[in-house]
Amino acid sequence: MVVEDTDLKGVVIGLMKHYINWPPEKDDRPAEIIVGNSASEILKPAELSTCLKSSGVKTFGIVIDAEDNFVGHWVRIREFCERYFPPAPVEFPQGGLIVSNDKQRFGAWIMPDNASSGMVETFCHGLVPGEAKELWEFASTCIEGAKEKGANYKAVHVQKAQIHTWLAWQDPPGERMGIALTRKILRPDVHCAVTFAKWFRELYQV
Repeated sequence: MVVEDTDLKGVVIGLMKHYINWPPEKDDRPAEIIVGNSASEILKPAELSTCLKSSGVKTFGIVIDAEDNFVGHWVRIREFCERYFPPAPVEFPQGGLIVSNDKQRFGAWIMPDNASSGMVETFCHGLVPGEAKELWEFASTCIEGAKEKGANYKAVHVQKAQIHTWLAWQDPPGERMGIALTRKILRPDVHCAVTFAKWFRELYQV
């Protein structure tokens, strides 16, 4: 499986540890998680074809952020599917894409929910416990105040700033999102997490 960055890798592993056995030795794991580059790099036709044709690959999955280009990402994934796994679905499946031919399986998940703009931080917002709503809203207020005082994060990264501010106030403070999932600071049992886990298990048949 190729993911966009180390945060995505951590979230995938941290979440799936709650649903399946994840051995310490990578050769025993249900999938090897490889960090790629940007979504645009991962979705290059030559890159996708190379990964699919790698020796011994029976199942190939990708997890990328939609950012503000969900439709563009889906167009490129669909073109790849039409070539190797026809016929491709007309619309991206809400529960994640899984297609197959007589030799291989391919799956894709576009963060946060296979339909919307956003990223893995958007997905993790949905994993914040309900009882933390007030603190989450305060984190939002704080980053807005920080912006007024000169914080130079980009508007597109508001959700990154918010989730990491909120995580900085947990015990222990400042855990990465994947570790926060492992420790259940973020909840692995809410709807979006369950849906992702179901997709992963179906793709890798575990």
